[in-house]
Amino acid sequence: MTRVLVVRLGQAIAVIGIVVTLCFALVRLAPGDPFFAALDQPGVPPEAAAAMRVSFGYDRPLHEQYLRFLRNIASGDLGYSHSRSRPVREVIAALLPNSLLLSGTGLLVGALLGIGLGAWQGWRAESRLATLSDRALLAIASVPEFVLALLLAMLFALELRWLPVSGMRSEGVGGAADVLRHLILPAGTLALMVAAILARHQRAAMRGVRNAEFIRAARASGIPERRVLFRHALRNAIAPVLTVLGVMLGAVAGGTVLIERVFDWPGMGRAVVEAVGQRDYPLVVGAVLVTSVAVTLATLLADLAVAWADPRLRNRL
Repeated sequence: MTRVLVVRLGQAIAVIGIVVTLCFALVRLAPGDPFFAALDQPGVPPEAAAAMRVSFGYDRPLHEQYLRFLRNIASGDLGYSHSRSRPVREVIAALLPNSLLLSGTGLLVGALLGIGLGAWQGWRAESRLATLSDRALLAIASVPEFVLALLLAMLFALELRWLPVSGMRSEGVGGAADVLRHLILPAGTLALMVAAILARHQRAAMRGVRNAEFIRAARASGIPERRVLFRHALRNAIAPVLTVLGVMLGAVAGGTVLIERVFDWPGMGRAVVEAVGQRDYPLVVGAVLVTSVAVTLATLLADLAVAWADPRLRNRL
């Protein structure tokens, strides 16, 4: 297990290094001048942008700028957001918990729903209900995230008026219950997308093991059907699904950006979309860096979970 951890950790560090380099290049290759955008205020002379370029080291050679960029990141200095008039790390510290609440809830509910539903579909493959539910999940997986979000918002918020359509809290109302009501639609959208994809993979994996020799042996020995399903079949069929879940983490992060925008959820995804329009590149780069590190670490944990869940891999470690 230690060898796998070292290899995966080395790969994660390499990926983060590539992301950091791409973020550095992003600011230099982006159209327009971020310093002019930051100082585009009445009464501010154009010479102020040139002075700011010098103060931030943009007049230095490219390799010196890159080394300074690395030093700033290592010290936690992600720059200053001119659109929010605050340091980037303060903006991220305020918005990151909201994004983690949304993505974490949607991912957890979607994974549990997808794995459970897919395992049942694969175990009861001849059932008409299993076939109908599989087709319904296929239809959901075929719909883009923002379209599904709009459909759910129109149905449950605008037509039925069961849930709020935007924001994280109602004005003048506090408490966890109010946050939960606002969380249901965005997290539910993400959970449906995750469940629709994972269920199909879990269904295929379960169908591959349900008639295996060790399953027939377990049944012949008199083990109850429920225990055969969860202790033997699902345990051996879940490893491929965990691999898919690890690969999906990047897509989940991208989908969260769209969902936050549709439901006006105050998270990093919405902030990045707004920052791009205002050419607030420090905030964009900071959000991309933090998101990339989070996705990379989550993928690392998913790889280790696969190695632990698969007896064949675990026995070779």
